[in-house]
Amino acid sequence: MTSPLEEPDSVVSRYIRAAWCVAVLVPVAGAVLDFAHVTPGRCGSAWFVRSGALVDVFGAYLGYRSAKVLITTWVPEERPEQRPILSTNPQASQRYAMAAFTLLAIGTLIWGFGDLL
Repeated sequence: MTSPLEEPDSVVSRYIRAAWCVAVLVPVAGAVLDFAHVTPGRCGSAWFVRSGALVDVFGAYLGYRSAKVLITTWVPEERPEQRPILSTNPQASQRYAMAAFTLLAIGTLIWGFGDLL
């Protein structure tokens, strides 16, 4: 049984799915822009390389979500003087962390080596 303070799997999946969708669309859009605006004698991968930085931003956001759900505090509204209740949510944190690590690795590779393609 999960605690009511834990983030449900459906919410975790929705955030991860949204980040992956954007992380796939941004480099594809960058590659299309590069191929549409190729100038002879000039490196044409500026948009694709920049898209790697945006993928890193989405990875960093999932890293933030990972830390946020690890420990959730809750203070009952009817008794604000009561000490906060702590709830750990390691499963959601681990899922966010793995997705964040993967997006950060992919985004860094695109950002660092995208101009070599």
